[in-house]
Amino acid sequence: MAAVDLELRKQFQELQAQLLETRAKMRQIDAQMEVLRRNCQRSKLTQIEVKNFATDVNAYESIGRMFVKKPKSEIEAILEKSIEANNMRITKLEETKVYLENSLKERENSLREFIAQRQQQANTE
Repeated sequence: MAAVDLELRKQFQELQAQLLETRAKMRQIDAQMEVLRRNCQRSKLTQIEVKNFATDVNAYESIGRMFVKKPKSEIEAILEKSIEANNMRITKLEETKVYLENSLKERENSLREFIAQRQQQANTE
């Protein structure tokens, strides 16, 4: 019986550590997704403003601490690529989060099954 308790305790501690690690990863993913959403929104707003410019207006792209003069169409393309890239990253992060949630549920279920097996063994003895 003592061996069963030690084994159960060890399994429970391992699961607890995995749960904490998984939850931390999920919080990190949520934070990354929020940053990407804000960047996407900023790019969309900038894109709307740039579209309102006349075609002959000088447009500049910020590169580090300097600005590079570029045609309006190129700035619009850069903003569009930025929006698409951010949306793709958000989608990948959402998939990763779903995977982590599923693995978390599987681990919890395996621990419940293990506990149920041990209880049945204890009741039959």
